Amino acid sequence: MDDVKATESPSCELSFSRPTDDTLLVRLVGSWTIGNKVPSADDVLEQAESGSRAQRITFDTKGLTAWDSGLLTFLIKVINQCPRNKIHAEKEGLPHGVQRLLALASAVPERKGARRGSERDSFLAKVGVSAIDFGRSTIEMLDFIGDAFIAFSRLLCGKSRFRRSDFVLIIQECG
Repeated sequence: MDDVKATESPSCELSFSRPTDDTLLVRLVGSWTIGNKVPSADDVLEQAESGSRAQRITFDTKGLTAWDSGLLTFLIKVINQCPRNKIHAEKEGLPHGVQRLLALASAVPERKGARRGSERDSFLAKVGVSAIDFGRSTIEMLDFIGDAFIAFSRLLCGKSRFRRSDFVLIIQECG
């Protein structure tokens, strides 16, 4: 059937065709890397929903010149949305390395509690944490100023405890 071009950029291209009424063939051409603008996964699903509804999505990557995690991210989004839309995604047309990484990514389910929760601290908790941090940093700053003052007063009195060569080196390093 007819080819439909969805997205084109100088580096990567995404196009679609319908070999059969229930199959959507997704062609990936060019360099699919993070530095390039990778098309949206929603383009694939819109194309699958348009016209006669596709039951399968297949991939053609013969024109793929380079790929990295940008392609993997795109494919994971497409593959994860397929079951919700009752579409089967066939991975056979993808490069062998991509197939292995996708299998690895989906092999182990995410642990519960592994992600940080979206709990927001209350205003009073934020104020308390800020006050404690401010107190600690103030103590550290005063400690540093005191140590610097003592060292400088020993230097002026001639009672400093380091070699002159170290002193010259420290002055050179400070600029």
